[in-house]
This record gives sequence, C-alpha cells and structure tokens, in this order.
Amino acid sequence: MFDPDILADLMAAEAKIKQLNQNDIQAAEEAAFEINQLLESIDELLETAGFNEIGKVPDDPANAELLDQIRQKINEASDTYNGLTADQKKLIDQLDQDSDALDNLLSVISDYKEAFPNDDSIVEPKMASLIENCTITTPAVTYTGGDLTPAVTVRDGNKTLTKDKDYTVKYTNNRNVGPGKVTVRGKGDYTGEATGTFSINPKGTTLSKPKRAKKAFTAKWKKQTAKMSISRITGYQIQYSLKKNFKSKTKTVTVNGYNSGSKKIGKLKKKKTYYVKIRTFMRVDGKTYYSGWSGVKKVKTK
Repeated sequence: MFDPDILADLMAAEAKIKQLNQNDIQAAEEAAFEINQLLESIDELLETAGFNEIGKVPDDPANAELLDQIRQKINEASDTYNGLTADQKKLIDQLDQDSDALDNLLSVISDYKEAFPNDDSIVEPKMASLIENCTITTPAVTYTGGDLTPAVTVRDGNKTLTKDKDYTVKYTNNRNVGPGKVTVRGKGDYTGEATGTFSINPKGTTLSKPKRAKKAFTAKWKKQTAKMSISRITGYQIQYSLKKNFKSKTKTVTVNGYNSGSKKIGKLKKKKTYYVKIRTFMRVDGKTYYSGWSGVKKVKTK
C-alpha cells in the first residue's frame, strides 16, 4: 500500500510547483500589460504634440521635453521587462500573443534609434538566454557504490555560468558503472532545460613488480573481484613499452575475466627494460568503460 505521508508530500510538492508557475504567469501578464500601457502613452504624447511617429519629431530645443518623456517611458518599459526572470520573459511570448508586448517595445526602440542614432541613453531589453544553447561538460568519475555528483561546467560562449545563480543540476542514473545523466535547468537570466552525460568508470587495480624471464616477464596484479552494482569487471588491459612515457614502442594485452591475477608476456627483446601498467575495463550496453591506469612498474628481461 502506498505510504500516505509520501503521497501527501508529493501532492504538496506538485501544488507548490503549480503555484510557482501561476505566479510566473501572473508576473508575465502584468509586465506585458504595463509595457503596452507605457508604449500607448508614447503614442498619446506624440499625438498631443502633433506628430504621428517618433521619426517625425525634430531634434531641437523646442522638442527636448517631449523627447525626454519618450526616452523615459521607453526605458521604463525596458526596465519592466528586464526585471522579469528568464522563465517569465519566455512566458510573455507564450501567453501574450495578442498584445505582443516585447515586439512592440523592440519596434519603438528601433524607430527611436533610427531617428536619433547618436543617442545612447536608451535601455535595451535583455532577452532570456536558453540553457540548451550552452555547452555542458561533466568529468568522468570512478564507481564508489554510492550516488556520484561530479561538478558540472556550463558555458555560454566564453562565459562560465554559476551554479544556483544561472542554473540548477539534477543527477540521475548516477551510481552504477556506465553513463550517468545530468539535467541542467536555467535560472535567473537563463531558461529552458538541457541534459548531459558523464562516464562512471570501474574501480582499478594495483600492479606488483613483474617477474622477469628470458625474453619475457609475468605481470601480476591484485584481482578486482568487487561487484559494481549487479556485475563485476569484464577484465584487465595491460600495457607495456620500451618507453617510460608510453608514447611509442607500446603494446596492449587484454585479459578477460575478473578472476585473473597474472599474465605472462613473451616474444620480447632480451635484456631490455620494459615499463608496465594495468587497468580494468567493464562493458555496459555495448560500450567499454576503463578505470584509470595503475602506477608504472619496470622489469628487465633476461
């Protein structure tokens, strides 16, 4: 039977969300009405002064007071719009199709700037930015058995956004090896929602000093037998090289099965020093996830 306390909490949360949405709708509608009222008052000022459009008003001392009043009302309308949250700005377009408050404001500003191109005192409406147009990056993390919440970086062009100011983050599928998911929702000057993914990699292992042999060595490591959610690792990947930096003369050997703990590697050059490291891997839904590499060990063949 469903817990009545949980049901009550869910209903309360839903009611709160509906109330928040209703508050945004009301704020958007009131702002649209106020903007259009201010723009209508500009038409009344022009009509009273004997002009039918802003572009017909001469820029001379006789009309200085009229132009000052027009500027004041344009800026007040822009300030009204800019005072809204990004979600409320978005609602003006969605809920106020008949009044077209923003389009009307932009049209008046355009007319004014065309008539008086050297006047830089006009306040521009600041449009809501869409979070889905931003770049979301999240680093890979290692399985721990608990929920993982790696830091999310959200960039709007060259600007790095601030968590809880510009966006909020929700994590899902963030425990088991495989793809984790982040949902980023715009806040403040940003609106909309976008998703990103990050890799949850398996735990690694440690490599013992390899045992040297004639033109060969045996790599030994600590078995990684831990269950990571419902399954264990798929196997191990050994990499060895004549170069300490592994940038050339490097080969990779795959050992399948989590229960393996050693592997002899032969057909090598005699009396040569090899550098060796190991990592685990796990296949999930057709994709392979790798742990970090172990520390490097070196061995000289006989």
